[in-house]
Amino acid sequence: MKQTKSIIVIAVILSLTHLISFESVYSRSLDINSKGKIKGLILDANEARVPNARVVLKGKEFTRKVKSNEAGEFEVELPAGVYQISIDARSLGFSLFQEKGIRVRAGSAQEFRITLGSIVPVIVD
Repeated sequence: MKQTKSIIVIAVILSLTHLISFESVYSRSLDINSKGKIKGLILDANEARVPNARVVLKGKEFTRKVKSNEAGEFEVELPAGVYQISIDARSLGFSLFQEKGIRVRAGSAQEFRITLGSIVPVIVD
């Protein structure tokens, strides 16, 4: 009788262990599958790449900030949702770029080619 109870207790513990393990793996796979990517190339009007531009992706509950690399490229992994992208290279002589309604879909990547305008000084007499 005591041995039967021990076997039942061990079986219950093993079942719970497998259930907890499955839950952990399942939730991690959902987390991975609920993200997407935005990749971009930042150029000037002459098609030259713009390094070190500040890129901000802002969503309803999530904001991510990165800089473009030496080749003017950036890549950001984000939770699925709708974002606003801002690219700020004003310190490099370019105008601020903003675009709303960028949709990130789970498991996919969107690529953008963004051309920045230059800041034109205005001379006032």
